[in-house]
Amino acid sequence: MNPVGLFHVVCAVSSMVLGALIFSIEKGTRLHVLLGRVYVVNMLGLNITALFIYRLFGGFGPFHILALVSLMALLTGYAAVWFRQPADRWLANHYRAMAWSYVGLLAAAVSEAIVRIDFLRHFIDGWMNFGIAVFVASFVVCFVGGWLISRSEQGVLSKVKHIRSG
Repeated sequence: MNPVGLFHVVCAVSSMVLGALIFSIEKGTRLHVLLGRVYVVNMLGLNITALFIYRLFGGFGPFHILALVSLMALLTGYAAVWFRQPADRWLANHYRAMAWSYVGLLAAAVSEAIVRIDFLRHFIDGWMNFGIAVFVASFVVCFVGGWLISRSEQGVLSKVKHIRSG
């Protein structure tokens, strides 16, 4: 594996771990802010390196577009906290954007597992092609993730105990 690919994988795995930790802790605390900042840096590294990986398509492809979408979600979530605008919705916007950045990360991880893990790859080859398998797996992860984001939003936002200013 080349250095860009290795850095990409390290950022991906650390982002998955950090995201799980962030969703499991109290929101608005110093620990949440610290882990969130590290998550943002890791996701920036992940998305930027994704734009330099061309092995699958030999050029810019659908996964590069998804990396840009992920980058937009991440920056939207961070900007909501940084600027605290709009004043009445910034926290909800932060929650949704960051939650979707994590769901997108998990969808990408599932898609990567289908391609990389022999058992899954051979199973998929037996009944559908790569593109359909990746689409179906990503759709399922995004559907479940969207449902969980929507279902959990009010509860998560109502439990924010402390909001750091600036």
